[in-house]
Amino acid sequence: LALLLENAAGELLLQRRPPSGIWASLWTLPQADSETELRAWFERETRGRAFDDAEPMPPIVHTFSHYRLHLQPLRLRKVALRDAVRDNDGLRWVARAGLSALGLPAPIRKLLDGL
Repeated sequence: LALLLENAAGELLLQRRPPSGIWASLWTLPQADSETELRAWFERETRGRAFDDAEPMPPIVHTFSHYRLHLQPLRLRKVALRDAVRDNDGLRWVARAGLSALGLPAPIRKLLDGL
């Protein structure tokens, strides 16, 4: 599962991936392996909206050389992050015009370009 979160200004929330593993160090949508994990992340990091209000988007299927990734994006608008100290944080609000300057995985770039 992945969350496509937009703030009141229409910016998109991106999260930097870890330095190793799939899509290492690229910016992508906040993701988790289960709804429980994603819901816990959402409740810990955001305010003003309910996870259950998320709208399912068409799933993303991306084939790697050794497996196929199935990713279900959920979309929520007018989301705000909770107040926190975020030195060197891996979360960033990005205006749509700024997406081209970031390293994004191809399937995520395709999804965001289609908005």
